[in-house]
Amino acid sequence: IQQTSRGITQVAVEVEDRARQTAVVKISADEVTVGVTVGAHQAGNELVDFFGKILRLRVSQMSLTRGWSTKSKLVMIRDLTPREVFDRLRESMEENKARAERIGGAGGRL
Repeated sequence: IQQTSRGITQVAVEVEDRARQTAVVKISADEVTVGVTVGAHQAGNELVDFFGKILRLRVSQMSLTRGWSTKSKLVMIRDLTPREVFDRLRESMEENKARAERIGGAGGRL
């Protein structure tokens, strides 16, 4: 999660396809891993909808581009700082893990 020279926040996303639900799985120094319910090559719309929901943004505030492989994407975000994006992604991931533990402990990887 970093800011570009144009002031846009860029998020490198690694897609884990065919998950049981769309969720932030892991945040590392290099990328954010997101589980999606469809195949990686079909994940674009699902990722944009998901990021819009958890970041509380309109679709017009984001764009999605291909990354360096089929399972990697770059999400470009306007109007949020890298810190705001990180905090909201982390909050979503923690909520998902807590929900999984209440359901019976899928280790946060629903």
